[in-house]
Amino acid sequence: EGGEEGGGNRGRVPGGEKLFPKGEVDPIPEWIRELIIRPLEIDGLITKNWINSAVINDYKPGGCIVSHIDPPHLFERPILSVTFFSESALSFGCKFSFKPMRVSTPMAQVPVWRDRKSVV
Repeated sequence: EGGEEGGGNRGRVPGGEKLFPKGEVDPIPEWIRELIIRPLEIDGLITKNWINSAVINDYKPGGCIVSHIDPPHLFERPILSVTFFSESALSFGCKFSFKPMRVSTPMAQVPVWRDRKSVV
């Protein structure tokens, strides 16, 4: 299984995200299963074979994902996040402008610590 974000894709509508059936997306690479998923299973944080997709975001210093609103159906299952190389924050209520890129002060922030797991 795998997902597709709908709001940021040209011609798509917000909330149009969908879950593709098994076999229509690449399987999770074995190194992600070994280094990330299996330790979560061993620690009892998730049941075996519960994770059905994986995304890796690699940001340069000061980089971020653009502001967006996730539709409620994406939260029918919890989203697990692991931060590896630096501290970060989930920021809510930011306004973005581009050229040059500017971000307003967030209305709320949740710290995301290095080498920690979080559940959304």
